[in-house]
Amino acid sequence: MKEGVSLREIAEAAGVSTMTVSRALRNYPKVSADVRARILRIAGEMGYQPNPRLAKLMLEMRMTRMRGEAPVLAAVHTFYSDEILQPEHGPHMYCYLNGIRRRAEALGFRVDIFSLGQPPMKPARLQQILLTRNVDGLILFPFPYERKSLDLDYSQFPVAALGRSQLNQNFHRASPNYYHAVEVAFGKVLAAGYQRIGALFFGCDRCARRRSLFGGVFCNCRKGIGSWLTFRCCGWRN
Repeated sequence: MKEGVSLREIAEAAGVSTMTVSRALRNYPKVSADVRARILRIAGEMGYQPNPRLAKLMLEMRMTRMRGEAPVLAAVHTFYSDEILQPEHGPHMYCYLNGIRRRAEALGFRVDIFSLGQPPMKPARLQQILLTRNVDGLILFPFPYERKSLDLDYSQFPVAALGRSQLNQNFHRASPNYYHAVEVAFGKVLAAGYQRIGALFFGCDRCARRRSLFGGVFCNCRKGIGSWLTFRCCGWRN
C-alpha cells in the first residue's frame, strides 16, 4: 500500500478535478452517485487513507467561512483593570495590543481580551471559557512582578508569551531588549547635545524590566557618557 496518496493523484487516476475528489470523499450531494462510487473505488485501490486531523481542520475552516467568523486568539492579562491596555494608562501595553491585533488581522484572526486579574475570574473558569469559545491560541501579556505563573492547562492551546512571563514554560516569546533600548536612548539624547541625563523608573526593585533598564543606565555612565540623575516613582500597581 502506498502511503501519503494525495487527492491530486486520485484525481489524475479518475480523470476528474481535485475538487471533485474532495467532494466525493465527503459525500457531497452534488457529485453523482456513479462518479462518487468510481472515485471511492480508485482511492481504495490506491491505498488512500484520510488524515483525521486535517479533515477536522478543513471542516473548521469551512464552518468559519460559512458563519463569516474569524478564528479567535485570546490575549490574556493579569492586571487589575483593562485600563492598563489603554494608551493614557499603559502606553507600552497598548502598543503590545495594537501590534498583536494588526498582525492577527493580517493573518485572518480576531483578538479577544481575557483578564485573570479581575475577580471573580479564576483559572479554572477561564480555561472553561476558552474551550467553550473554541479559542485557537493564547497570547500571554507580561505578568505583574508578584505573579509567577497561571494555573492553566496550556497543553490544549498553542501559546506565545510577551516578555518574561511564565519562564518555566517552553513558549515562543517576544521580549524587549531593555539594555539596548537604554543605549539607543542615551545615544539620541547625547546627539541632541544634552549631558546631564535623568532616568525615571516605574515599578519596584524586584521588577526585571527595571533592573535591566538600570543596568543599561549604569553601564553607560561607567563608560563616561555624561552625568545622570535617577528618580523613582512608586505606587504603580501593575
